[in-house]
Amino acid sequence: MRTLQIGTTAVELTTSPFLPGGSAVVTKPTATDATLQGSEDGTNFTTFATVPATGYLNVASLPRYLKVASGSPVFLLQN
Repeated sequence: MRTLQIGTTAVELTTSPFLPGGSAVVTKPTATDATLQGSEDGTNFTTFATVPATGYLNVASLPRYLKVASGSPVFLLQN
């Protein structure tokens, strides 16, 4: 299973299986929710998903860039 860590610095999704338009499972192993932000151009970020604390979320239609608004990172998992 492939994984990708997403923190507060934007990550461009360029490597399979994490590509724009694809899907993934996002997990947050710590005790606070995370706001995952997405952007198509790397500059204008909007809320893409809220990942629950110590939980996971299946997301579809990944944007080209992802980052966490603040706090500890989340992890993308190949689904």
